[in-house]
Amino acid sequence: MPKRSAPLTKRDLDGLQRQAAADPTFNAKRADGGQHGLYVRVRQGRVEFWHRTRGRRRSETSIDRYGAITLHQARKAAGERRGPEGESP
Repeated sequence: MPKRSAPLTKRDLDGLQRQAAADPTFNAKRADGGQHGLYVRVRQGRVEFWHRTRGRRRSETSIDRYGAITLHQARKAAGERRGPEGESP
């Protein structure tokens, strides 16, 4: 059984944002254990929220960048994208 990630915190995101600002070539992906399918992608000096769905068709969609929305708002948006039964629309 796969190991579940720990929920991301504001402190984690602020740290990633500092690393991205200091080194624009820094790239990373971090899954959020607080909301299934939500993860953070760091690239080109930006920290962005993404939602990944699985099923017959896998897809990844951008939610927004960190700073424009909060972690709580990103979790809410990812939950809405999963649908009422936790399925991808």
